[in-house]
Amino acid sequence: MVFLEEEKPEILPIQKRWGWILAFGLILLGFSIVLIANLFVATIASVVFFGVMIMLAGVFHLVQLMHAKVRGQVIFWLATGILYILAGIFVIYNPIMASRLFTVIIGISLAVAGGFRLYLGMSFRPIKGWGWLVISGLVLLLSAIMIASDFAHSSLWLLGLFVAVDFLVYGISLVVFALSIKPTN
Repeated sequence: MVFLEEEKPEILPIQKRWGWILAFGLILLGFSIVLIANLFVATIASVVFFGVMIMLAGVFHLVQLMHAKVRGQVIFWLATGILYILAGIFVIYNPIMASRLFTVIIGISLAVAGGFRLYLGMSFRPIKGWGWLVISGLVLLLSAIMIASDFAHSSLWLLGLFVAVDFLVYGISLVVFALSIKPTN
């Protein structure tokens, strides 16, 4: 069995490209600022991109249909391909409705995960650190309540915020990583 600590990656090839990694991180930081300033546009763009990806998955399912030999497989590939394409069309032509649907799914997921973390934290109550699990669960439950309380408005910016924060965190991590591997000479 190999553990992560035992494998030492070759740093030299990565170190030679530290400038490119830094540049990519800075570009992501720039994009994150633009996205944060335009959360509605970021949400709609993310939803439309997702719709295109769903449609492509449907097309690939229909292409796979050509190679299906068994009758059950033909029906499966045909049905899923058509459903994916229809779902993609729905998402692309109704991005606001799709963002509302995705926001509901996110809100429900946060509430369920928060409830599980709260239960887990309370079940570990005598063990040191149990309170952090409870706090984590409460934060998720509070997030779900905030989404539900302002659903009509939050569905217009929440997905864009997630994408913007992802770009921001990834950009920062790439900048820090690039500067840490920068050759000293």
